Amino acid sequence: VIDFNLVLRNKNNKQPTLKLLDTRAIWSMDKKAKERAMYEDTINPTKARAIVVSSILKTAMFTFLRKFSKKGYPQRFFSNKLEAYNWLLAQKMNELL
Repeated sequence: VIDFNLVLRNKNNKQPTLKLLDTRAIWSMDKKAKERAMYEDTINPTKARAIVVSSILKTAMFTFLRKFSKKGYPQRFFSNKLEAYNWLLAQKMNELL
């Protein structure tokens, strides 16, 4: 996570970026790693985030839970990676218009 965010910051000159997060793999992070990931997220601004989850049920559940959390950028959940990618492209196109 740290290396990935460092690359994003340097490539985009610290400008907000579009992010695609694929969470379908089974993995876990300890508390210290989660804290570092949250810190990296705050110093690497997000323009829009698409999160790919493993099922339509999880998409619906996370979409519902997202209503209780405020983000300063658009964020959506998808069960299909191509749909998530296309949504991010649409965000980029909206920005250019």
